[in-house]
Amino acid sequence: MNRMTLSAAIYGGLLALLSAGAWAKYTAAPALELDGKVVLLQGEEAELEAITWLADKKDKAVIVKKTDAAGDYWEVTYTKWTEKKAPAAPPTENPAPTEGAPAGPSATPEATPAPAPADVAAEPTFEESTQVWKAGEEAGKLAKSLSPLLAIRKLELSPDKLETTGLDKVEEFLEITRKGKTIKLEVGGEVYGTRDRYVRDTSTQEVFLVDDELLRPLKYARTRLPDRTLWSLDPQKVSKVTIGGGTGSLDVLHKNAQDIEKAAWVRASAPEATDEQLKTWMDKALKLKSTAYAEATDTFDGLELKFSLRLEDEKGKAETLQVFSTPDGKGDWWAKSEHTRGYVKLLKGPTSSLHEDVAGLIGG
Repeated sequence: MNRMTLSAAIYGGLLALLSAGAWAKYTAAPALELDGKVVLLQGEEAELEAITWLADKKDKAVIVKKTDAAGDYWEVTYTKWTEKKAPAAPPTENPAPTEGAPAGPSATPEATPAPAPADVAAEPTFEESTQVWKAGEEAGKLAKSLSPLLAIRKLELSPDKLETTGLDKVEEFLEITRKGKTIKLEVGGEVYGTRDRYVRDTSTQEVFLVDDELLRPLKYARTRLPDRTLWSLDPQKVSKVTIGGGTGSLDVLHKNAQDIEKAAWVRASAPEATDEQLKTWMDKALKLKSTAYAEATDTFDGLELKFSLRLEDEKGKAETLQVFSTPDGKGDWWAKSEHTRGYVKLLKGPTSSLHEDVAGLIGG
């Protein structure tokens, strides 16, 4: 190999190395912005499989990633324990004195009840109720906030200081599962004046200070995590709706859907006609939200389909909401769609009102 060939080979190799380095830098994940915080747990959001929150003798929320034909979502199994109240003891009464026997303080010992036994603290008993429901956008935000899990700072505490943190008698726990591996965290008390929480990693025994806002969606999972929406489609992008009720149906078009001022709901059979009754009905229907998810003890035998809405967007994606109640309409109102993945409860007043107007709407 002559000198010119050798130089070309060397420069070529250097160029290849520089190119490879530049490409690696270009494709590398952006550096994590810590903003003065420390990493409590490493982990990618895509690897997160389950999140479990347990408040001893209160409630438990198990949040698991699911996938079905409608896409990815988070499912919550929520269990609540309510302490049963012990039945009140019957009042103790002195036996009536026999005829001729002295009354009051001079009564014979036989007429005086025996002293009650000393109180014995009985173990409390609890009633358990369970709900399974689909989580809303808050679950996605939670998953992101745990990937990685950042703490305000790491603390160096001697064992005699644990009592001041609440970590000596832990009642709340957080478990995070990634790729089949579960890390358990103990959640202690609040920091005076800030409400931030002391958290201990049981695998390392390290103690951290964690922002309370990060844990609140878990602590109040029953109210913060449920998805109240009935469909995933954006109402503003819905181009066609089919209303079903009784033995008929009505096709509805969404004219000028992208223009809030000019948007209008019209009958497909008369797209140029203004229909205030239809507009009012559709506005009310699209504002429906679920109020609760079914509990394990709820049964749906005997429910009757009252009306349905099939929504279709401009790209052809469609979802159908079915609304049910008892035959007389006096029971609870329930609904389900591809988006809810199960039965959800609706407000009785607005839903029954929509049902009462369906027949006239379709027949009109």
